[in-house]
Amino acid sequence: VFNIQTDAAFNVSGCSYWNFSNAGLLRKTASTGTNVLSSGVNLSNSGTLDVESGALNVIGNYTFGAGSIEIGIASLSTYGRLIFSGNATIGGNFTVKFLNGYRPHIGNSFAVISYNSRTGAFSNISSLELGGLALTPNYSLTSLTLVTVEDVPALLSSATRIGDGTFQFQVFGATGRSYVIEASGDLVSWVPISTNITGGQFIFNDVSSTNAPHRFYRAVSNQ
Repeated sequence: VFNIQTDAAFNVSGCSYWNFSNAGLLRKTASTGTNVLSSGVNLSNSGTLDVESGALNVIGNYTFGAGSIEIGIASLSTYGRLIFSGNATIGGNFTVKFLNGYRPHIGNSFAVISYNSRTGAFSNISSLELGGLALTPNYSLTSLTLVTVEDVPALLSSATRIGDGTFQFQVFGATGRSYVIEASGDLVSWVPISTNITGGQFIFNDVSSTNAPHRFYRAVSNQ
């Protein structure tokens, strides 16, 4: 465990660069300022990078590897942030931790990661559901922002088989959320048939169902 408890900078001295390879836990706590990893510090993360307060500004090279990122949120203005001055190559797991019993309100947003440019996206984002509320990840050209929305379970209704033999039904989901439509023939094994569908009210047509005598459907939040 490497626990950062001050806002000191990481600078190179006596050589042109040095490699900071984290295979365990690199954590920033107890300070609300910014730690700067200078251009000569190459950060490689195959473990867990946990920023619970303040910011970690990575100016040098950053390699994500198979690691994970955790961000702590203690209030609307006190939360961990990652800053990449260059391109951020993003992947792997991302987890949000709510600290000291904090619970956001609908409309609250948290710009947790900023970058000059971005490659990729997190393959798994967890701990975003809060019982009636949820955080929706929004990628922009320069940041990843988590926006608090109402967590409304998707409702499926008016299922029917139309003239071409496919099943069609209506979906009522939360605005701002995305969903995966899954199908099953036995209510045991579920197969995704459409991903990243934006919420709200829409009609879904299952074009792969022409040979199915019957099918069950569900819409699963993709956050």
